[in-house]
Amino acid sequence: MNLRLSLAENLVIGLERLSRRMQKGNPSNDRRSKHLLWLVVAVFLLGVLATALTPMISRHLAIDRCLDAGGAFDYKTDQCIEELQE
Repeated sequence: MNLRLSLAENLVIGLERLSRRMQKGNPSNDRRSKHLLWLVVAVFLLGVLATALTPMISRHLAIDRCLDAGGAFDYKTDQCIEELQE
């Protein structure tokens, strides 16, 4: 594969090659190709899911760190208030 192509372009090229292999009709290659295709799709979907959940998980971890340190978390400003004034 060409190093100048983006990751998405390489993925499309790989999927096109996989599709051509699946069309050839060899039963053992078809099964392997289908498993490989499902693996690529699963890894892609896991990456999308991880990307979508990262901000939410990061916020909860920041809240937890703040509370564990004895501070208070201001949910309106998303900031930790470390010194409580009494």
